[in-house]
Amino acid sequence: MRRLAYSWELLCTLPISDSLAEFPDVEFCCARVAHTDPAHNCRVCEVADHIMVERRLRCGSPTCKLYGSCKYSWKVWICEGSNQVQVFHNRIDHIRDDTTECEGPHKASITPEMKKFILQQDECAVPPQLILSSMRRSSDILQPKRGYPTLSQVSNCAKYLRRLQGTKNSTHVVRQLVREHALDPTGDFNRAFCFGHREDENGHTYVGKGTDSDSFVVGVTSLGLVTSCIEYASPSRFTLFHADATFKLSHLGYPVITCGFSDASRSYQLAAIFIVSRRTGKEYAM
Repeated sequence: MRRLAYSWELLCTLPISDSLAEFPDVEFCCARVAHTDPAHNCRVCEVADHIMVERRLRCGSPTCKLYGSCKYSWKVWICEGSNQVQVFHNRIDHIRDDTTECEGPHKASITPEMKKFILQQDECAVPPQLILSSMRRSSDILQPKRGYPTLSQVSNCAKYLRRLQGTKNSTHVVRQLVREHALDPTGDFNRAFCFGHREDENGHTYVGKGTDSDSFVVGVTSLGLVTSCIEYASPSRFTLFHADATFKLSHLGYPVITCGFSDASRSYQLAAIFIVSRRTGKEYAM
């Protein structure tokens, strides 16, 4: 099939922060993404030593479909290096009459505020149907012009964000966090570091396989917390040590044991938290 070569005309240049505001509702209307190239050589900046994202959008207007196949299309260049978005069109008019506006129905879109809300709810293992119901009642999300997204849109968005964020319940992620947050005595006083009762061959906290026979217990604290606990649990003050266990509330996280001190005035000083790979009486009796 022969590929058509268009003569593109620049419509506008927008900052990335404004690219999802009013412009898509006016210009893109019923646009559909036809192609995405996430690693295109940058043509937005003068020095093209990095890559940009190129998207091709085609017209999906129901009004244009009444007249035939519409050839109107857009080309969008997204450069994070310069924080710019350039929008082009192919100099071809819509197949519908110039005086006829697109009557829709327009498909609802998921805004950045909705994505943030969906991610927060999905991390708590809330099903998509309840996420959509809570979204409609949330005071933090204004009702969009095109209405709220459908259940399938919310479900697909949750799956995409989950895949983008990566799994949070795997030994690979825990092992990576342990290596990135090793103890640095000369570093930031409030920077969290990981520790444990065993070390692997590289000198990091032992993680193992996370099974019952090869489980792990990883502690998280900071030099600031350790110093505060030493001052808090001084001989001149009567203090109690607490180890509070939290049950595994969802499939997205490990059980956690919180350790700290309290005094007669019921003030509490956090000491550390421990992440465990299994939930048995032995770990909770530590």
